Amino acid sequence: WRSQQQLISQLNVHPNPAQQKVYLQTNLSKAQLQIIDGQGRIVMQQPWVQPAPLQLNALKPGYYTIILQAEDAIQTARLMKL
Repeated sequence: WRSQQQLISQLNVHPNPAQQKVYLQTNLSKAQLQIIDGQGRIVMQQPWVQPAPLQLNALKPGYYTIILQAEDAIQTARLMKL
């Protein structure tokens, strides 16, 4: 059984680690963005459109998972916020 969604790991985050903002490099032009903290809580959720930078001011220092979900793809990357 195959899911209709593809898991594509072509999401790059730079700079990483970061303090104020990061840029997401992906083949998706728009997606729903989620940032998950180390305890599995959603700490940010918003629409995202390339090439907009992602502002990190609201996040505390630590490790996070960035998830981009489009209609037919999910991409993930790790982020370290300083």
